[in-house]
Amino acid sequence: KALRNELLWVRVRCVDVYPFDCNIEAVIDLLDHADKENDLAVRNSRLFVPRLRNCTIQQRDIPTIVKRTGTYVVSGGLGGLGLALADWLVELGAARIILLSRSGKQKKTAAAWEVHKLKELHDLASALGYSLLLRKCDVTSKDMVNSLFEDIGEVKGVFHAAGLLNEDSLEDMTEAKFKSVYDCKAKGAWCLHEATSSMKSLEHFVVFSSSAAVLGIPKFVHYCAGNAGLDSCIAYRRHNKLPGLAIQLSGVSSAGMSFRSMEHQKRTGIFDLQPIEDLRNDFLNLMTMDSGRASIFLGMGNWKRYETIVDNGYTNTILSAVDTDTNMDTSQIENVDTVPLSTGLSEEVNTLLGLKGVDRRTRIQEIIQEVVSTVTITGDPVDDDEPLLDAGVDSLAAIELGIMIKKRLPELKPPQMPLPAVLVFQLPTVRKIVDHISGILDNFNLPSAVSSSVQARQHELSKEMKTLLSLVGDNRHTYLKQLVQDAVAQVTVSSDHVNENEPLLDAGVDSLAAIELGIILKKQLPELKPPKMPLPAVLVFQLPTVNKIVEHIYSLIEGFTSTPTMAIPCQVPAVPCAERTTFPDLGANGDGEPVAIIGLACRYPSNNKHDLRTPMELWEFIVNEKIASSEVPAERCWTNGDQFGCFLHGVDEFDSKFFGISAAEAKTMDPQHRLLLEVGYEALYTSGYDRKR
Repeated sequence: KALRNELLWVRVRCVDVYPFDCNIEAVIDLLDHADKENDLAVRNSRLFVPRLRNCTIQQRDIPTIVKRTGTYVVSGGLGGLGLALADWLVELGAARIILLSRSGKQKKTAAAWEVHKLKELHDLASALGYSLLLRKCDVTSKDMVNSLFEDIGEVKGVFHAAGLLNEDSLEDMTEAKFKSVYDCKAKGAWCLHEATSSMKSLEHFVVFSSSAAVLGIPKFVHYCAGNAGLDSCIAYRRHNKLPGLAIQLSGVSSAGMSFRSMEHQKRTGIFDLQPIEDLRNDFLNLMTMDSGRASIFLGMGNWKRYETIVDNGYTNTILSAVDTDTNMDTSQIENVDTVPLSTGLSEEVNTLLGLKGVDRRTRIQEIIQEVVSTVTITGDPVDDDEPLLDAGVDSLAAIELGIMIKKRLPELKPPQMPLPAVLVFQLPTVRKIVDHISGILDNFNLPSAVSSSVQARQHELSKEMKTLLSLVGDNRHTYLKQLVQDAVAQVTVSSDHVNENEPLLDAGVDSLAAIELGIILKKQLPELKPPKMPLPAVLVFQLPTVNKIVEHIYSLIEGFTSTPTMAIPCQVPAVPCAERTTFPDLGANGDGEPVAIIGLACRYPSNNKHDLRTPMELWEFIVNEKIASSEVPAERCWTNGDQFGCFLHGVDEFDSKFFGISAAEAKTMDPQHRLLLEVGYEALYTSGYDRKR
């Protein structure tokens, strides 16, 4: 990144890869489809790009973050930032503070502010009774760091503020110059990490990085690399469940290494932050809040000016999500975020595909536990190996569980990533569900040859759709009307064409014929189905005439394109579930979904006016050995002398308008036909479908 800003006549692109997860040919192919991006990461054959995002620090009362009995170590302790940290720790009540310095004494060239602050801290130590120690320690020396912690024992916090700033162009760079700056940052952090990684008492491990690691700075290649090493160290700690935070600063006035160079300001537009003393609350809030991120960028500057810097004609896309119209004030931070390039996938699946191994599995487990807790009565987490049916997830809750998982991970459906319809019968525990989804995602990869994939459509268009797409205007409308008229003729007694404005119900298209009409149209135009071009299930109720059907399909085709998107494609193989091996193969291409009962409804007589309307009510009725007999309802006008029987109630309360049936037709309907419609709809509703779907 530093080279990019130094060698302006060369385009420098950074690609972060795992050595064991890198297909060079695929990466090169993918780069052609991310031409505007200079910085990319490849994870699990998918591309990610960095973005800065605006975020406001919450100003709140600072809680107790230090322990009065604890020891706190500050490297770079005699620098401006290190002294400011010591001052804050004293204010918060730290009993023992150890300042580390390579030389063990303050330099003669130290700023007046730094000399005054060190004297003030010593005076306060004797007045307030805390311990302030100065230790000579080169944090780049593993032996010296280990010896230090052997002497001082367990600590509560480590703050790595050491650093060295030298300006060296790439042309003048030597190994010695590079190591002197790089080691002070990156190697020092790693030595501190190794010495404290086994300490159970450690609560804070904070390193002070730089905007140089994010944006790059010309003539500071070693400094950029050193700060990037800091960030990587913290990322490693967080990955291993250890405390860690990297605060990336764009410069701090009155505190040591601040980019005061007018030439640098002119080039980048980044200005100093306000004086270090004024940033106390911001720093402490960052240390106490858990944003879930290893690195946070804290800075202000003329971002609009920086945004105009172009590297060989390519803009700084890392700022594309930042509001650059005005300068940031120091109450705002930008989180360094990595986001996947557009693949058409949901945000949750994108996140999962960006994780690997244990991290991915842990996140899947969290999602499943969150969903399970919403469908159980107690709302408590369920043991990973406890059968969900034993944990209170009954049949209806199991259906709801599947629906909610598919809402969180919408790709978990055929043909991409099939999830069993009623999953608790085939995947009875949380662990089984997590194993199944993990296995699916492990097989979720981008194709190695992107260019050929982009040209190939995922679904071959039907002959009729190709014809429609080749026509325009009135010609398309006429052809489409002919298709619909022919389909209507197949479901009516008369083979004559129906008037295009005549209600189809009046033309003899009853409820069953309406369903058949929809099936015929979808066979001719298989593209007429969600999510592309949804056609109403029983279309004559919502589209009652030929003209209405034609207009609806015409509008859908207008929004349909046969040209695939140029975003990175994502082909997902259908992964068979191991638990489904007992089912027959329903399709040679693996797209068949086994038949399963996913919705239940019923209507049985009871011994009162309340019918048994759900399977659970029926089950409780049977278990309690009740008798389904009651007095004859008055509305039955019973005349045969019997006073008791098994009767359903409310048959006369059929809502014909709900089903799109006219009052005249409803009067002639068999009561059992009414019940069939009501119970059928209830069964569909319990499976997650409603009229809108």
